Amino acid sequence: YCQQEGGKPGYSFNETHLDFSYAKKLGKFNINLSAYGDWYSLTDYAVVTDQRVTYVIDEDGKPVIVDGKQVEKLYYGLSQVSHWDEYTLGGMAKVDVSYSIAGMQGNLLGGCQYEFFKLSDTYMLSSENYKDVTLMLADSKSMIQMGYERSTSFFLQDKHFITPKLILNAGLRYDNKYRKNKKHVDALSPRVAFIYMPWKSFSTKLSYSR
Repeated sequence: YCQQEGGKPGYSFNETHLDFSYAKKLGKFNINLSAYGDWYSLTDYAVVTDQRVTYVIDEDGKPVIVDGKQVEKLYYGLSQVSHWDEYTLGGMAKVDVSYSIAGMQGNLLGGCQYEFFKLSDTYMLSSENYKDVTLMLADSKSMIQMGYERSTSFFLQDKHFITPKLILNAGLRYDNKYRKNKKHVDALSPRVAFIYMPWKSFSTKLSYSR
C-alpha cells in the first residue's frame, strides 16, 4: 500500500497546544486565570482487504444502479483514509483561600470553566489497486459529521484537616453542555473523601463520587 496523506496504513495524531496563565495573590486569596487552545489533526489509514467483490459507489456515496440492480465489481488492494481536524478553545478562573477554624486548617477553592469544541474539517478517501484514489467524500458526505459543542462548568472544593492525620476532601461540580444535536445536558457531580494518614508513608482513603 502506497502513502496516503503522507503516511502508510496506521493511525496518526498531531497536536498543538497553546496556554496563557496568570496568577495573582490578593491578601489571603490566590487568583489563577488561564486561556488555552488545542488543535488536533487525525488520520486513520485502514486496509480494507486485498481482494473483494463489492458494490460500486458514486461520488455522492450512493450505490450505482443499472437496470434496477446494484453494480458489483472485483476490487484489489482496497483501503480507506478518514481524516478530521478539530480544535478546543477554553478558559478557566480559580480562586482559593486558606483558613483556620477552631484550630483546624483547610483550603477552599472555587472556579468556573468554559470550553468550545469544533470539528472544523473532515473527509474520507477510498483507494483501490493499493494506490489509486477512486472516491473522496468531504464535509457532510463523510462518515464523520461536522459541528460544534460548548460547555460551561462551575466547581467548588474544600480540603479540611479535621486532625493533622484525618483529612476531609469534598467537592461539587456543575456542568452545562450544548451538544451538536442542539440538546442541553446538565450534570451535577458531588464527591467526598476521607483520608487517614497515620504515618507519612502510609494513607487510607474512603471516597464517594457521582
